[in-house]
Amino acid sequence: MKKVRNKFYKCLFGIASLFLLAVILPLSASAITISPLKIDISLYPGQTQQYELLLFNETKEPIYLTGSLEAVTPRGENGEAEVSKPDQSNLAVSWVKLPVNSFEIKPGQIAHVPVIVNVPSTAQVGGYYLASMWQTSFASKKDESQVGVSARVGAILLIRVEGDVKEELKVADFKITGKSLDYRQADFSARLENSGNVHVAPQGQLIIKNMFGKVCASLPFNEAAGNILPTSIRQFNNEWGQRGESGFFQGFVNEWKGFGLGRYSARLDLEYGESRQRLQSEEISWWIIPWRTVVIIIVIVLIIIGLIFGKRSKKSVASLADSAKEQF
Repeated sequence: MKKVRNKFYKCLFGIASLFLLAVILPLSASAITISPLKIDISLYPGQTQQYELLLFNETKEPIYLTGSLEAVTPRGENGEAEVSKPDQSNLAVSWVKLPVNSFEIKPGQIAHVPVIVNVPSTAQVGGYYLASMWQTSFASKKDESQVGVSARVGAILLIRVEGDVKEELKVADFKITGKSLDYRQADFSARLENSGNVHVAPQGQLIIKNMFGKVCASLPFNEAAGNILPTSIRQFNNEWGQRGESGFFQGFVNEWKGFGLGRYSARLDLEYGESRQRLQSEEISWWIIPWRTVVIIIVIVLIIIGLIFGKRSKKSVASLADSAKEQF
């Protein structure tokens, strides 16, 4: 039994060690800062343009860098991208050149790295997506026997080959993911699908109206200008108001801070693409009834009515008593 327990502790220690390595090593990746993280490239077939990446060594040791080009594909619906080695069908890899793809940066220095994009005249219009990835190491090129921490940093290249491109975006889903029925607070989720052949960054407003049709809130949509890649869906979230604490009296405070009453509606009013196409969603609605406030108002009204009738009844009794005295 003791041997089994010792093996268990050893296994647990090994798992903990691997976890610590997984946490520590990514932190070392911050030794190099790359800018910009995204390069928007818009060229016609036959055009060539040079761009620039800045790589900054934040450490006190020289770092050796090796550059490569990799393919970028969307993953999930929250704007994540998967970087992988490109296959032979990815023609855009041959369009991009890194004239300097291996060098050493001294501590505190910034390297200006050229990126040349040459779109051939035979290129088809549409979007092409690559990443300029840089392998970092503290091992010097002159002495590769040194052991150093290795990590990767990169920048996304969004290449748009101009021409008769297809910009087409639609609302796949627009709904309320959470709401308060007592006061003005709601969470919204919008899933937008790009069925075109170039990336687009929709922007606009999420408009909220009250039961009288008056706009009571206009929330900015996609402030970060996040792109949606072709043949992918991206989800965007918006929040209106703040959710307060539970409990009767705290709920009453929430109702007064964010007072709302009746039917509320929300819809998207967006624009996207070079031609600024309009995109609107269907209207969604919900009801807000501040029941705590209603209950308290009813109680106060009943108390006031009771006091009024109480005073009247006292006056009536007093007047009857006076009448009786006069008769006797």
